[in-house]
Amino acid sequence: MSSSNHNSMISSNYDGLVPVAWAILVMGLSLTGVIIIYLWIGHIGPTYSSDVMNLQQSRLRHMYGLSPQPIVTDKRTLQIPPSLRNVPNNTYYSPK
Repeated sequence: MSSSNHNSMISSNYDGLVPVAWAILVMGLSLTGVIIIYLWIGHIGPTYSSDVMNLQQSRLRHMYGLSPQPIVTDKRTLQIPPSLRNVPNNTYYSPK
């Protein structure tokens, strides 16, 4: 068996792996992009939604002439949906 024939057999065996290599490269670049965007923008955190809700409530109360409500800062209370807070016989959450 000549060396050129041997080299052509080896290269033909690896031709099917080129799409796999491209797929791995694309996945790696995508993962790198997600990590870079996460580090660039940063972790918003759990207080983001409560801050947005407090801002919306204060604007709406001012717009409709309602009295302002106290801002909830307790992290345990913020995890409960507003519709379930202060409900008698609440089976989902019992404050201690």
